[in-house]
Amino acid sequence: MLRILVADDNELMRGLMARIFRDIVPEAEILIAESGEEALRLADDCEGAVDLAMVDYQMSGINGIDCALKLREQHPAIDVRIITGEFLDPVLEDGAALGIQVMQKPPTRQTFESLVDGLRER
Repeated sequence: MLRILVADDNELMRGLMARIFRDIVPEAEILIAESGEEALRLADDCEGAVDLAMVDYQMSGINGIDCALKLREQHPAIDVRIITGEFLDPVLEDGAALGIQVMQKPPTRQTFESLVDGLRER
């Protein structure tokens, strides 16, 4: 079973991403976090590994880059993606320098399907 973590402080975006993942992978466990801190707690508290984390770049508290780095440090097998509605060059550069893919928000259904296909191939 796939386990996917969605972290975004925007309720509508969280709901949209969770709904798309549920449509594509009904058997997946979707963990939903309103903040980076909550995302880290959920990843630590769940039984089994999180396969994919979609983390918003701009959240109150810990930002997406710091959250992504901590998730990868604590859970090395996790595939972490940063999502942002503010597709600024510095965000791309920060993510690329750290080996984290940055994606435009909202991702398309095709993007979600591609991510899930990649997880299934691992």
